[in-house]
Amino acid sequence: MDSDHVFSNVQWMNLQLLNLIHLNVKTNPVVAAYNFRLTTEQCARLSKMSSADIQALADNMSGESLFLPRSDFLQLLDAPACLSSILSVVRPPTPSNLSQNKFATM
Repeated sequence: MDSDHVFSNVQWMNLQLLNLIHLNVKTNPVVAAYNFRLTTEQCARLSKMSSADIQALADNMSGESLFLPRSDFLQLLDAPACLSSILSVVRPPTPSNLSQNKFATM
């Protein structure tokens, strides 16, 4: 990859999160699986990827986030900060359904 390559915001986020998860999977796959809600198969595949593989994946996902917000993201944003952690534990962390969401215009 060209050293002058400029990532989009989505590519950069994908790269950073993939690298973080990859490092955690390599260090302690059980904790990584729990913390990032990964399956055993996802952990196994990530652990086999090289840094170049991860960078290539992020680079080719130019406009698509690999990591979607939780379905209760708005409720966590609206909750008092001291309760958001408790609420996130009580509610299962399922991805939001983008087909039902309306995109905000800014």
